[in-house]
Amino acid sequence: MTGEISLKGSVIGELFKLVLNPFVFSGLVLYIISTIVWLIALSKTTLSFVFPFTALIFVLVMLSARVIFLEPIPALRYFGILLICLGFLLSSLA
Repeated sequence: MTGEISLKGSVIGELFKLVLNPFVFSGLVLYIISTIVWLIALSKTTLSFVFPFTALIFVLVMLSARVIFLEPIPALRYFGILLICLGFLLSSLA
């Protein structure tokens, strides 16, 4: 019994240390904010209009990886970003 309590205590302690990590904590906060913004957007307009905005996540992640982590992005991926943006533009005009 004491082993189980000790194990449970250590797991909870590790979980708190993980959540209090600034990167994990800020990620959780941003995820909560994005969920709230998504629900507000869905309450204001139709899903068929809002959903193409999720394609912009691919663009933002790729560009953030380039700016923050200095990851190289091949030219073909930039072409993919262009196609995603073009598709987003066309779907928002329809």
